[in-house]
Amino acid sequence: MHQSEIVSEDIVLATPLRRLGAYALDAVLVGIVGLIFATLVLGLFFVVDGFFVFLLGLVAFMIFLAYAIWVIICLRHGQTPGKKILNLYVIRSNSMRAGGWYMFLREHLIKGLLFFGIASSITFYIVPVVAAAWLLWDKDRQTLWDKVVATTVIYVPSGERPLTQKEVDIYDNEYL
Repeated sequence: MHQSEIVSEDIVLATPLRRLGAYALDAVLVGIVGLIFATLVLGLFFVVDGFFVFLLGLVAFMIFLAYAIWVIICLRHGQTPGKKILNLYVIRSNSMRAGGWYMFLREHLIKGLLFFGIASSITFYIVPVVAAAWLLWDKDRQTLWDKVVATTVIYVPSGERPLTQKEVDIYDNEYL
């Protein structure tokens, strides 16, 4: 392992394979939730009993809501569900954990909408593939969307969550 790959003794830059694993887990989880949700919603069209329609709709809504809450909690901690399973965290250029709106910006607006939405539709997925592969030759293992929002993905074997700047400021104000 190169010295540039070590962030601290117990934190290292996430390997391309670990990041790919997190992406695959995210895709599988979204697929499973989407399949269950779609199956339940489609089931509504084939059911005659009003109470059963209500029950199917309620179950579909609860599954969607539970997954949405899990995603929001993960984003607050600088992770996606796949990153959470693999102990990966997104940190900002100041070495603090990205969280909340910054993760929403990174995951959904920059990566999702800009790279995988707009750029992929114009370039037949060439831009997102190159943007994702960028980490293979980048010394900081950043993808192009990491570079746009100044983030890096790290692996924390212990699973101990790095702090956000806000958490550091609160700690400093309370204990100093």
